[in-house]
Amino acid sequence: MFDNPTSTQPVVPVNPTSADSNTFKEMSIDDLTSILDTTIKCDKINKCIVFLGMLSAYTEEDQLNICLLGESSSGKTYIAQQTAMYFPQEDVVRIAEATPKAFKYLDNAREMDFTPDEDDDGNERRTIITDLERVILLFQDMPNTKFLHEVRPLLSHDQKELMYYSVNQSNQGRKKTESLILRGYPSVVFCSANIRVNPQEATRCLLLSPETSDEKIEASMGTTIERYVDPKKYIASVESDPRRKALRERVKRIKQMYIQSVIVPFSKEYILERYRTINPVPAPSDNRNIQHILSLIKAVAMLNAGNRLGEKHEVVANESDVEAGFKLWNGIAKTQDCGIAPTAMSFYEKYLVPAYLSYNIESGISIAELLRFCKQNGCNVAPYTVSKDFVPTLILGGLISYGPVEGRDGRGKYMKPLTLPKLPKAEAETIIPIPREEESPFVVSPDSLNRENLGF
Repeated sequence: MFDNPTSTQPVVPVNPTSADSNTFKEMSIDDLTSILDTTIKCDKINKCIVFLGMLSAYTEEDQLNICLLGESSSGKTYIAQQTAMYFPQEDVVRIAEATPKAFKYLDNAREMDFTPDEDDDGNERRTIITDLERVILLFQDMPNTKFLHEVRPLLSHDQKELMYYSVNQSNQGRKKTESLILRGYPSVVFCSANIRVNPQEATRCLLLSPETSDEKIEASMGTTIERYVDPKKYIASVESDPRRKALRERVKRIKQMYIQSVIVPFSKEYILERYRTINPVPAPSDNRNIQHILSLIKAVAMLNAGNRLGEKHEVVANESDVEAGFKLWNGIAKTQDCGIAPTAMSFYEKYLVPAYLSYNIESGISIAELLRFCKQNGCNVAPYTVSKDFVPTLILGGLISYGPVEGRDGRGKYMKPLTLPKLPKAEAETIIPIPREEESPFVVSPDSLNRENLGF
């Protein structure tokens, strides 16, 4: 299934030659964006990070994990699938669902029997090796929590080979001890309509959300019409773009180079100084953030691997790579620090904060009041989405408080922003106080929003 080098297959790295000069013509992030634009409209930061995350699969240990989170039909899976088309398909594993032990049964799992075949008690023993090195795992939906628990050490890059033990019973009643060696590291992309992410996964992944702007919706609708009116004509038109073929060839050559490491030859003081311009306040998440930023920088350098080669098949990043990596990080830094999906942050800034200021109630607003404000401002968000997705996510992100308020209806719960972002003057002047109304009976009951239902 995979065409990946293993310990039993010697690797012969390919060096770029003078004949490959066109393959490795210097490519910027803007150049990459222009090529990806042929099928993925808008979403500049998202599609670039997803592409670079997949490209990082061809590094030794700097692979990125990415979570694409957003509402249904926002384009999560489309971005991932279209980006994956630029990579050798034997390296891309598309998974719709996976059970906790599914990696045992991948097509590239190789069974190796120990000798003797039985231990002292007559039980069989065997070891299965699943090789995920330099592989792209594309989950078209978020796996179940048990699966994620099993692969957390793999996502964290704790060690190159992870050992799992299990005991099974054969049809003859004999016990069989199985050892699974999970060899990494892969690049992993998750797509999910559930914007709530366990904090343990949030720290291991870059959290992205597709744009839902009017510009993107109009552009994507045009692409959808072209694709469905005449699919063959659309595919022929897209594939006729020579830049797409050139990008595929570039990726193929980068894979063949079998890069051993990527070096960022800058002092720690320089990197920290750049980081503090974006994240000035020290936080526990800084260590993970720095790792993500350096992985982004290395992935950008890999894009021009043929022009960055040092000794022993090392790629050496330059200042433009560092600049591009920090620029991409700056676009997601705010939500990454909070550990929440960008779509939740967007809802918080675009609707929840203005609603709180509009009602002008110091103690906070109810979900019913927030829904009324959203409806008046053209956002027909479902009550369930607010109560089960946005509110729990914003609580976990430390952006709102939510609970009973002394002096108000004892059965109700009210939310209040903990930090109010500074609104542009023009936008702040448009906020009109809204008189309070009695909560409608069709709105989700605040009593149902206990900690258990919120997923804590």
